[in-house]
Amino acid sequence: MVDDALDILLVEDNAADADSIRRQLAGGAGVAPSLRICQTLDEGVRQAKAAAPDVVLLDLNLPDSDGLETVRSMSAGCPDIPIVVLTGLNDDATGLAAVNAGAEDFLVKGEVDPPRLAKILRFSVERHRTLSALRGLSTRDELTGLHNRRGFLALAARHFSGSHPPSTSCAFFFIDVDGLKLINDGHGHAAGDAAIAGAAAVLRKAFRPSDLVGRIGGDEFAALRLEPGLGPPETVVARILEETAAFNAHTPNPWKLSLSVGFSRLSSQATTLEDLLTEADKRMYEAKANKRNP
Repeated sequence: MVDDALDILLVEDNAADADSIRRQLAGGAGVAPSLRICQTLDEGVRQAKAAAPDVVLLDLNLPDSDGLETVRSMSAGCPDIPIVVLTGLNDDATGLAAVNAGAEDFLVKGEVDPPRLAKILRFSVERHRTLSALRGLSTRDELTGLHNRRGFLALAARHFSGSHPPSTSCAFFFIDVDGLKLINDGHGHAAGDAAIAGAAAVLRKAFRPSDLVGRIGGDEFAALRLEPGLGPPETVVARILEETAAFNAHTPNPWKLSLSVGFSRLSSQATTLEDLLTEADKRMYEAKANKRNP
């Protein structure tokens, strides 16, 4: 059951699947949620605009839309309403792509029991409310255009509070600009700003669009890699160092950009976002110390 009698809009053209969802929502204890059903994306957008539901359950493949474009269109048409995607594929990559396209979460048809469905819907509504509140705050770093500390940590925490926990391939990176004070003292604060902006450019190239990257301090950056199957974190560190070398080779500055990187992974000892941040920070300082004492 879904708590607080949520108003749910189900956009699903398969009558059997719609009936299955209806039965799941009606099962168990508590007050049954309100459920409206429509069969096309166009009808779903119109109904959501006419009377906004608490959450939209959205099939990816509809008569008038297909795949991730369905999510993008619903999200663009109703940006203030959380979306949970229905997919027939038991594939985390599809679910992650749907989340990146605008969904709050996803569920696999035929594999969700009533308690899990309630959890997915409840978490999705609460996360969306939290992010809506954040929109009224500054979450972007003005110099680099990356997420600032508030925005980065809020979005990172979102991935650790949902009904689909990060896979074991999740990795957290802590990156520090070496010698920023020396650059500021020797070449001026404009040069220091250029070094910070250069570091951000390097990280944009080293990480993928699906990764979360932010500037969380004066000379400190962090990144969270969630997508599975991308190889070990060491390959990311190697890309960062390669892109840093390329930046120095192609940017005529009287100073050189240098970055120290530490990373951590989910394990039995590191199970939370705070654990990952602490471990990655420790390893970053170890990497910095190794540069001073080769």
